[in-house]
Order: sequence, then structure tokens, then C-alpha cells
Amino acid sequence: DSPAADSDGDSLQPTINGVVQRFRILLLGKSGVGKSSLIQNIFKVPEMDVTQYRAGKADINKVLESPENSHFILHDSIGYESGSLEQFKPVENFIERWSKETDVSERIHAIWLCAKIPIADGRIFEVGDERLFEINLGRVPLIMVFTQFDELVDRMELDLPDVPGLSAEQLKRKAMDNAEEAFDRLCMKPLRELCKLIKKEHLPPVIK
Repeated sequence: DSPAADSDGDSLQPTINGVVQRFRILLLGKSGVGKSSLIQNIFKVPEMDVTQYRAGKADINKVLESPENSHFILHDSIGYESGSLEQFKPVENFIERWSKETDVSERIHAIWLCAKIPIADGRIFEVGDERLFEINLGRVPLIMVFTQFDELVDRMELDLPDVPGLSAEQLKRKAMDNAEEAFDRLCMKPLRELCKLIKKEHLPPVIK
């Protein structure tokens, strides 16, 4: 379970007390991957705040905060589109600035890259995503978040052939198994290839 799901944040206190008071997280991903739902459901930012924030052009420097969990502050980038490196440039500048902040409490503490699981063998990573693996993130961890797995399971259920004698529970299990296989092929395999773009000199010393 995600520690952010604890609305009062008590489970995080042993980790952050004495180091930083709030984790600064940068959310990335192209438009339509489900970042708004993630912000509302995981980080408990009110829907009104997210809606108002997204009504205009998103500002990566603007902070989103949750009244239910004061241990997180979020920066959400405008969703970059297919093939667009121009829209990724503000993201790159933001990372360059805040990953090297001398005050540890002001740094980016993690980057969440969100990608929607393709249902019909579509492309999962865009040019901006690939660029993220090429630049130097310093010691900032990059966390991959794949969204809408439930839609992949639904698709697998629809594609199941009629097999006499199988119960609804057995069909559900078969659909889940097929979805997990598809997830590895559609998401994990491309991710492993993407990781090859990371330059050795960009890795923290502990994992070189």
C-alpha cells in the first residue's frame, strides 16, 4: 500500500522527521494518462483544486497541496504530446534547477512518470519520456507509474474464448493472467529497453 493513502500521514513521520518536513514530488506524463485521478485519490488533493489548476496552462512551478496530508507537495507538468520535445524543455529546466538545490528540503525528492497502459499494442512511451531517461537526474529517484490496468483486464476478459465448464471466477483468473502477460510485453519490456538509455555517469555511485 502507498504511504500516501494514510490521510494523516503518521506512517511517514519516522522517515521524514529530522530530514525534510515535506516530500516534493514532480508528476510527469503525457495528456490523458490519469494524473488528475492520481492527484485526487493518492495525494488527496481536492478535485476543485485540480480542476481549477488544469483550467489554464499548467505551471510546473506552481505547488499543489493536500489539506489531508501535509507531508507532500506536488508539481504537475503540462501533459506533453506525442513527438514534442519543445513541451518537455520546461520540465528539463525544472529538474536541472531543483535537483541541485543546496537546501535538501527544497529539492525534488522523487519524480513520478505516469504512463497509460496501451490496450491495443500502442506506443507507451513518448519522446519526452525517453528524454527523461537520457538527462542527468542526479540522486532524484525516478518512479514509473503505469495507469489503468483495470482496462487491460477488461479487454482480456472480452477477448477470452468461450470455454464450457469454466466458472466466472476461473474466467476472471484467466483474464488476470493474460493481462499480466500483456503488461510485461506492453510495458515492462519497453521500460527495460528505455533503461538502456541511462548513461553510467548519470547513476548514483551506489548503483553504478
